[in-house]
Amino acid sequence: MRRVLDTIIILFVVALSASAQQIEFHKASWTEVKKLAHESGKSIFVDVYTSWCGPCKKMASTVFTDPSVGTYMNEHFVSIQLDAEKEKDYELFKMYQPNGYPSFYWFDAEGTLLDTQVGYMPAEEFIGKSKKALESNLGKQYKVYNERWQKGERNYEFVKEFLFDIMPRVQADSVRSYLNAYLEGLSVEELKSRQTGELIRGFLRGLTDDTVWRTLVTYNDIYESYFGVDFGKRMYMNLVRIPMADRNDEAKYKKDLACIASVDFPRKQMYQELLGMETILFEGKYTEALKQALSLGNKYEKDVSYLYSEMFYTCIIAKFFEEGYTPTLEEQKQILMLAQIAFDLMPSQCTLMYLAAAYARNNNFRQAYECLASMPFYGAPVLSSAVYHLLNLKRIFPSTKK
Repeated sequence: MRRVLDTIIILFVVALSASAQQIEFHKASWTEVKKLAHESGKSIFVDVYTSWCGPCKKMASTVFTDPSVGTYMNEHFVSIQLDAEKEKDYELFKMYQPNGYPSFYWFDAEGTLLDTQVGYMPAEEFIGKSKKALESNLGKQYKVYNERWQKGERNYEFVKEFLFDIMPRVQADSVRSYLNAYLEGLSVEELKSRQTGELIRGFLRGLTDDTVWRTLVTYNDIYESYFGVDFGKRMYMNLVRIPMADRNDEAKYKKDLACIASVDFPRKQMYQELLGMETILFEGKYTEALKQALSLGNKYEKDVSYLYSEMFYTCIIAKFFEEGYTPTLEEQKQILMLAQIAFDLMPSQCTLMYLAAAYARNNNFRQAYECLASMPFYGAPVLSSAVYHLLNLKRIFPSTKK
């Protein structure tokens, strides 16, 4: 009996010890959390997660249970966890909206924001960020900068720091509206400047008819001269790939096309011709589409060297390389020509893989294999793993089974 009792006591002590070694998360309202922080002389930590977020689960299972993390956080913070979807009415979300998961917020006992971070981080880094947060004053910075903005301050360094360093960590959804207001106050020469391009070149992932988007397309050739091929490829994504992705939603697709048609901008004709070519390509009319692609490449390659590469990428996502499709001899010739010019103009691991896939589509497996064998001698970019399987490169290594 004594041994049983001793075992129970040991297990109870171990359980208490384990609990003390991980972050203690409270279930309480925002008012109650601030009260607890006041009474304990601590600050506040908030972990915002979702049930489907892998990094959130990893933080919960490996970092928040780490003894060093638990000891530090329980000593300095009153902590809570919030499910961004199931607890979306929690008072905190009226003030702050996460722009990724997991999102971490540190506050003082008054509820004034100290700092924010997004994404998984290992235990040591998390403790470091938490220590740094205690010395931070992000919430006060935001208030001061917003007051300066409201008073009309608009110099470049201030705008850059406010909209791209401070605001995204506090009110990420407001960045674009503030940037629109800033651009509306600039002269044409200021809009053409590299500084303006620096501010807005990250906003090409959506086709939105506002001042930011109109500025990007209106001066796209100037910005490309500053930032090179990467900017041009982003323009292709914005003006061609996004409408193509929306083509199954008739209302959205028409809205995209109307938006593009409403603005006069450099290379507008090229992008509209590309839209026409890609429409045919996605309809599976490969012979006609490839003929147009080669013609467009020849027409614009002096100014847009990456065009062949982008059009080849579209051939991939338009299922030209699927196992179930057998290309005609003309299509085999066309796809090889498209890949060869793409590689000649922009040699890289990506375009070399295109060339290998094109040779394989021509049943020239030896040449395809030689291309792949040469890949270590070339650098980035590398084809995205998201579409790699669509190239169906297994045909380069035909089965030896008889």
